[in-house]
Amino acid sequence: MRIFLRKILVKILSKERQQHLKRFEYKSKKSIIENLPKISEERLQEILVKELGIQKGDNLFIHSSLDMINTDLNPLDILRIILDVIGKEGSLSVPTFTKYLSKDWMLMKKEFNIRRTPSGMGTFSEIVRRDKNALRSLHPTKSVATIGKIAHTLLDEHHLDIYQFGKKSPFYKLIQHDVKIVGLGVSMPLSMVHTVEDVYHAEHPVEVNEKELFEKNCIDRDKNSISVKTFVHNPKVIVKANSKKFVKQYMKREDYVVYKHYFTPFYMVKGKQLFEELVSQMRDGNTIYN
Repeated sequence: MRIFLRKILVKILSKERQQHLKRFEYKSKKSIIENLPKISEERLQEILVKELGIQKGDNLFIHSSLDMINTDLNPLDILRIILDVIGKEGSLSVPTFTKYLSKDWMLMKKEFNIRRTPSGMGTFSEIVRRDKNALRSLHPTKSVATIGKIAHTLLDEHHLDIYQFGKKSPFYKLIQHDVKIVGLGVSMPLSMVHTVEDVYHAEHPVEVNEKELFEKNCIDRDKNSISVKTFVHNPKVIVKANSKKFVKQYMKREDYVVYKHYFTPFYMVKGKQLFEELVSQMRDGNTIYN
């Protein structure tokens, strides 16, 4: 119902009114959560390990909204706790997309600087990006930051793929490393669902990208200037996506977890199984846009 209403409102409301509605929804949720019992360090560890099934050596891709978690822990505390849980053999990745729509950003004259362009994906994402042990992919629209031994393997070729979620992207490579997609304080955004659209772009029944190939000047880790070409999403198509519905309708129950600490949502989805189901359902004509 929420997704349906959002589609209707996008059509009838101005962007200004849409933003006003989002802010109202956000403040309402936050006021409820602030009155709930706080999540301690021990409880957060318990949620990660016992509820979400995260283990030593896991490769995680995390979506988060820390404002939706009532805790005295700061973002650095939460990062430390997660890294302790997965250990040195594990890895932690986060989306570090800019705050702009991809097409709007690519049309701006601003360059993408791998070290200085901030993440628009929330406080936790920015904290990971700034960590001294983190690396970031050189992609102007869908960059990813990673802490862990496999960071170079995941990130170093992203800018060479004209598709944001293609075979050289960290999203697809994480799938090959049995990624667990985790949500902290969010219901179920899943950037990873777009891999099937780009990896099987000639076969996928829904055209999600704009027709134009965009280009932006990017500054890499060594301060070299590199021109990166990429296709970008058509926002009128992407707004119709419902990854949560897809997961609940098609995936096996043992391949995902949805958990709530009172009203605060958490989730875990196994990336490889998600991708395989996306491919299988695509060939039957079913997508996250149905």
